[in-house]
Amino acid sequence: MNLGRIPAKTALLDPEREALIDIPNDRRMTFGALDERVRRLANAFCDELKLNKGDRVAILSKNCIQYMEVFYACARCGLIAQ
Repeated sequence: MNLGRIPAKTALLDPEREALIDIPNDRRMTFGALDERVRRLANAFCDELKLNKGDRVAILSKNCIQYMEVFYACARCGLIAQ
């Protein structure tokens, strides 16, 4: 299974289910919202940045919701997140 499809599959079953919690910033995200953000980011990687399957993407981030969005978007496109 493609890890990048996990938010989409879960969003189909239960879009309001809580997917991510950022305790320090008191922020929460549902699987429906996560799937939408991942889809848009994956499209930007492929269409706007012209990244291709197998390309490497470096991520420098704190442990936060945005990190997971980038991670899942990379997986959805077949990019290698490092």
